[in-house]
This record gives sequence, structure tokens and C-alpha cells, in this order.
Amino acid sequence: MIYFGISACTYSPEERRVVIDQVVRSGDTYTAYVLVESKVFRSPTGFLNTFPNGGVPRILSQEVKVYEVHAKDRVSRLLAELSANDATWESFSGHFVGFDDQNNLYLQLSGCEKGGDCYDVLINHRHFRIDRERRLEPITKLPSEIGLPGIMLARRQGEVNYVRFSIRRDTLKAKFQEDGDYTSVFVTDKEGMLLPVN
Repeated sequence: MIYFGISACTYSPEERRVVIDQVVRSGDTYTAYVLVESKVFRSPTGFLNTFPNGGVPRILSQEVKVYEVHAKDRVSRLLAELSANDATWESFSGHFVGFDDQNNLYLQLSGCEKGGDCYDVLINHRHFRIDRERRLEPITKLPSEIGLPGIMLARRQGEVNYVRFSIRRDTLKAKFQEDGDYTSVFVTDKEGMLLPVN
């Protein structure tokens, strides 16, 4: 009976899931900021762990990486690596919230207490600013006057540096002409590093 209980509560070897989650362009340039989410986990195996709905993975680590990329030149620069803490462990995620009028970029990490429930009133937030020199600093509150540029496929009036982005899980694609095709410009490796596609 003891043997049955042990064999019924097992986990697979470590796995890593890496996803490009968001890309935002900076003004009329070929520069963009990319958010890559990475999670290391072990999937449940055995009867007890997977009953009745397939089971819940055991999460070992979670982080987001922030990159600055130049799409035309295929250059990427890692700006920050931020891990989930106990206050943002459950349903951990990150997203860019917007730019201010001085081109500082704002990032929000969200999640709930480790081992707890996670819904609206229980969600915790951590906020960060990436300044014009591309330094990351924690802040206590997001400014009210920030926003993300709207997405528009057509060339904007007066736009010089045309580029549009598309995300396909582990690949960042871009097109440089309105009637052109999307081509792969960056891809993640298994560690979550964003590498150029030449």
C-alpha cells in the first residue's frame, strides 16, 4: 500500500517552457521591446497526481526577460531578468503597460501569494520603469499618463521607418513593407535568450 502511494505521486523530469509574450515598438524606429516568459516545471505522473483532471504541474521557477531589439539590424540586448517572488507566484505574468512622454517604458508583474487562491482582489503587482538609458528600477506606483501605441498595419502619416511585428510562440517576426511578408527576425533558445535569425 505504501509503495502504491509513492508510485502514484510522481513527477516527470524538469521541463522548461519559453514564450515570447509581448512586443512593443518605440516610436518611428526599428527598435522594439520584447517580453519573454520562462517557466521551469515538472509535470505530474502517476494515478493520484493526475486524477481527476490531469493534475497540476510543480513549478520550480518563473521569470520574465526584457529585451531591446533592433529589427532591421537583428541586434538584441538583454535589459532585465525578473523572477516571481512568493507574493506573485500563482498565475505569474508580466506585461508592458506603456511609455510616458519622455519615452520611459513601464512594466508590471502580476500574481498571487504562493499556495493561495488567485482572483481579482488577491492579485499583487510589482512595477518597474525602464528609463531612456535603459536602466531598470522598481517603482511603487504607475504614473497615470502612460499608454501603448495603437497597432496599425497601414503606414501612419509621416512614418519613415516602417516595421510591424508578429509573435509565434518562440519566434518574433517582422515585415518592413506594407505589402511584404513577415520574416523571422529573432527566436528564443531553451534558456529564454532571444537570438537573431540571419
